[in-house]
Amino acid sequence: MDFNWHRFSDRWAERAERAHMPGYELTAFALPGDKNGDQFIGWELYAGDDLNELVCKGEARALSDARRAAEAAYRAQAAREIDQATFSPTGRA
Repeated sequence: MDFNWHRFSDRWAERAERAHMPGYELTAFALPGDKNGDQFIGWELYAGDDLNELVCKGEARALSDARRAAEAAYRAQAAREIDQATFSPTGRA
């Protein structure tokens, strides 16, 4: 599975990146530091018709870790969807 991350501008983030997979948007971002200079680094996974439904989110130590965590969340979500389609109540896929 190839995730093609692209940097994008966002007024709230010092750095923000996103990748698109069918039906999903993955984001990784670094927010400006607090008074101690500590950045908040996180990730989010969105779904839905307009990609505005937050599926899950988390924190990370580095932007590269945030990308990997978002990718893992996407894989887990995709696996759940496959399981739900395979094991439908009627017993048919």
